[in-house]
Amino acid sequence: MTPETEAEMMRKLDMLLALAQAQGERIARMEGRLDEQSRILAALIPARLAAVPPAA
Repeated sequence: MTPETEAEMMRKLDMLLALAQAQGERIARMEGRLDEQSRILAALIPARLAAVPPAA
């Protein structure tokens, strides 16, 4: 493998690692927003409406 080819491979690997890290950060932010929305919905729905109805 030539030094140029190796350098190109390392550059591409660095780019892939950066993309993977950015994607992980994006997913973590989305999970945080979903958790917040879940807490808001839980606070808005009265407990008796959210309860499972008794068996017939």
